Amino acid sequence: MVHWSLSMDSDRAEKLLKEAVRLSKQNNKMLKSIKRSMFLGGVIKLVVWLIILGLPILFYYYFIRPYVSGALDIYNSIGNVVGNTQGSTSGVSSILELLKSKQ
Repeated sequence: MVHWSLSMDSDRAEKLLKEAVRLSKQNNKMLKSIKRSMFLGGVIKLVVWLIILGLPILFYYYFIRPYVSGALDIYNSIGNVVGNTQGSTSGVSSILELLKSKQ
């Protein structure tokens, strides 16, 4: 009778061991999935931040920069004309001609 009890315990231990191995494999599979999801989430976050920070720079460079540089050129030209005329009325006509040529 003792032998039968040991045999039953070894069968139960074997079942428990198989169940533990199965759960361990399932757990490992889930952990790998979580790790992959976290990595992809980090990559997507990086791409989103690069877009958020990069779009305004590209927008300025391609769309706004030509207008800003043109306005600065006009401003500098007006400053030069006003500085050269020093109160003469011919400076006003020079400024108007300069503005017409920039359009």
